[in-house]
Amino acid sequence: MIADSQSDSDEDDDTEDEDDRTQAPTAEDTTDDAETPSTVPAAAVDACEVCFVAPRDARFALVPCGHQRFCESCAHAVHEQSRGCPLCRTAIAMVLRLY
Repeated sequence: MIADSQSDSDEDDDTEDEDDRTQAPTAEDTTDDAETPSTVPAAAVDACEVCFVAPRDARFALVPCGHQRFCESCAHAVHEQSRGCPLCRTAIAMVLRLY
């Protein structure tokens, strides 16, 4: 009899464990934005990948890799320096203006 009651309680423990795993996180489980490290400012997301100041200009692409994450002046400067694409290091054949 004692063994039967222990096995019943073990089954109850298993179902409680399953319930704990399937529950959605509560407000207590999630972290508050004030506690997380600072995120990248929205202005920085649209900034040139070289100078981080000027806005990106999607009208200029590096050939052959096609990266367009630069302002016009940095795209031309990177090409003139012959150091390759700052993102993938592919040799730059030209800067292409897209219309």
